[in-house]
Amino acid sequence: MIRTTLLLLLLLGACDPDKQIGENHLAGDAGGGDGGGGSCACGPESCDETNRVCGRSDCGFLCGVCQPGTWCFSGGACLPLADAVCEDAFGDEVAEPDRGWRVCPTNPNEHQWCECSGDATWTNCDPCIPALCSHVPELLTCGAPGCGAGEVCCIPSSDPDTRSCRTSCPPNNATRACDGPEDCGPGDACCGSDGARTASCVPSGSCPSLDQYCHSAADCPSAEPYCCPSALEDMRSCKGTSFAGCN
Repeated sequence: MIRTTLLLLLLLGACDPDKQIGENHLAGDAGGGDGGGGSCACGPESCDETNRVCGRSDCGFLCGVCQPGTWCFSGGACLPLADAVCEDAFGDEVAEPDRGWRVCPTNPNEHQWCECSGDATWTNCDPCIPALCSHVPELLTCGAPGCGAGEVCCIPSSDPDTRSCRTSCPPNNATRACDGPEDCGPGDACCGSDGARTASCVPSGSCPSLDQYCHSAADCPSAEPYCCPSALEDMRSCKGTSFAGCN
């Protein structure tokens, strides 16, 4: 069913439809701004309204990321990996019977709210609308749920699964301060190492020996144009060659 209120808000104050998906940013975000006066705003309250703890809300906010080897069941829990998943407009995985935003098949500058079917195809789609921001404010990836504003993700070297969100990390912890350029200042990139556990903001162009983290291909430099998932961690990074799951 069409979500009338959401569609009305997006149609009246959506991201610039002349831009390709991934080029729009929330006005005022560190990662960039399109002067839209906050028209792309979409926050954690959109997760609370539908009790989502993982996956994206109806307006595109990332409510939480499941650990590798698990998948998000209708936004309510992370379960063992599904056999078939759909890839949404942001490069995230959506599994049956959840819904998500895909790139409109007739216009790459638009998004469409659909249901993921058991054969990894989209079905029961609503009408296409101007593209949502791919860089809506996101929780910092730290398992599920993620960390909020002013917090970093602390990952103990002795037990990486016992992660916590803090203003600073204690000794013997990897510090993840970002998971993409939207967490960094203008001209900076989010880079790190240690199997995607350590991440910090550094000047763009200074990541050659590190992983540069991303949410979509729009976050990546021309030398590494593909935003790809990690087999070990819950972060995506820029790669020079494409493989399954890259965007």
